[in-house]
Amino acid sequence: MTTSTTPLAAADRLCEACVDLLDVDGASISLVDGGGAPQGTFGSSGALSRMLDELQFTYGQGPCLDAVASNRPVVVMDLDAPDENRWPALAEAVLSHGIRAVYALPVTIASIPIGALDL
Repeated sequence: MTTSTTPLAAADRLCEACVDLLDVDGASISLVDGGGAPQGTFGSSGALSRMLDELQFTYGQGPCLDAVASNRPVVVMDLDAPDENRWPALAEAVLSHGIRAVYALPVTIASIPIGALDL
């Protein structure tokens, strides 16, 4: 029996699998267009992960955007650390929701960044 799944539902399930496999609190996938311009959140494991990803697009700063721009992982162990000042507006917004650490991994096809996976 074949079941039909939308791409968005599949992306949400992928994020949920990342949470289970990697023992993280949440995951989201964001996409960029061919020129590297942000497009938005494609999938998430839940509302808090989606909110974190969408806030990065709202503020125009954050680990997922930096991971795409540099095509390298971005690791933030503690957004509230005194020496962590890369994204002040974003940090204030996500800290108010209890998010302290973020790991953003670029998603690429043929070495071209197409988005990021935030954990």
